[in-house]
Amino acid sequence: MFDAAEGEAGVGFHGAVDEHAAGFEPGGDLLGRRGVAGPNTCPEAVMALIRELYRPELAFLPIGDHFTMGPHEAAKAVSLLQVNKVVPMHFGTFPALTGTPEALSEKLQGQAAVWTLEPGKTVEWSADESGLLDRR
Repeated sequence: MFDAAEGEAGVGFHGAVDEHAAGFEPGGDLLGRRGVAGPNTCPEAVMALIRELYRPELAFLPIGDHFTMGPHEAAKAVSLLQVNKVVPMHFGTFPALTGTPEALSEKLQGQAAVWTLEPGKTVEWSADESGLLDRR
């Protein structure tokens, strides 16, 4: 399960996470499937290697655009990882963080689904193609 921290656009992990430290700390096997937590500041070429070796399906990427990647850089990270789902993080907590999930969706042009978590809401990453399931 993934918990959005109360009052903040953040993510907490529950479950096993393997670390394959390769320039950043990609999340390993989350709930039996492949997930990756990207670097904060910019896409890295090693993301293509992560794609080749681990074939992640879901990426957690920052989009705030100040101190972190913005939507433009996060879209490049998605392209390198070739994931089909992305959870934006590190955005909207104070005015300097101008990146938005909508801007990321626009940059992706349908390349991946953007799953925006809601503060205080727990969701489950399921095999169901409809995406995240509400588990209040």
